[in-house]
Amino acid sequence: MTSRLPILSSLRALSVVCALISLGGSGGCAVKPVAASVRDAETGQPLPATKITLDYGGEESPLAKKNVTVWSDGFGSAQVRAPRRPGGVLPKWEIEAHHYVNVTIYSMPGERVPPEIRPHATARSSADAADIRLYRSPIPTITISVGDKFRGRIVLHVVRSDEWIQDDKIGKREFTFMPDADGLIELSATPLLARELCRPFGYSAIRFETRSGRELDKDWASVTTALAHSRAAPDTVCARLISDKPRWEKGLWKETTSVYVIGTADDARAAATQP
Repeated sequence: MTSRLPILSSLRALSVVCALISLGGSGGCAVKPVAASVRDAETGQPLPATKITLDYGGEESPLAKKNVTVWSDGFGSAQVRAPRRPGGVLPKWEIEAHHYVNVTIYSMPGERVPPEIRPHATARSSADAADIRLYRSPIPTITISVGDKFRGRIVLHVVRSDEWIQDDKIGKREFTFMPDADGLIELSATPLLARELCRPFGYSAIRFETRSGRELDKDWASVTTALAHSRAAPDTVCARLISDKPRWEKGLWKETTSVYVIGTADDARAAATQP
């Protein structure tokens, strides 16, 4: 009777090898590649020669050698090997294309493809696919315009839009918003604006100016001490950010409510006590 022990031992050894190779991200037992498509966000045209990097660590990190870089082909397609690294290390997806605004997207625990670039957003069935869309340069400018003598509170409420073309105008990159009589600005933001506004310190992308075109200084120091360098003189009338509250769900940005005060430091303190 032939012993089954050598066969079982071989199978166990093969399983171990496959597991090690899969963790290391190379070899015949590696996980299935992610099928990525890269398109112009406004026209839907495929983007060849787009660089896609999965960054597991900076140059000084021992994991930097595990980074993955591929280029899209002439049809805007790429096969991206996106293994899960040991220790739960998650990569940043860095996407770059000539004449387009570069994008950095962060992964979620337990998922190879960030929710932001999964087809149909949160669909689990699309775990091995990525739908990447880039906007043509330049980076958009976002301006809040107020009256020359305006002093008071402005509430900027930005919500996620699932559309790709802001204001139904392809190529538009300059946007100006004005508060209503109650100081409220409601903004439905496509990824063109959301990528600027929902990133860390995204409020720094917003300009404030008067109707006559005079740009106002900005003070974000009340939100975090890391921005103490932005602190304006107490008597300066400027745009002072007193509250910034983003909301995320399952890795997707949903909305942000920001409260500004156009006024002095005393004006900002008084406004901060209001409901």
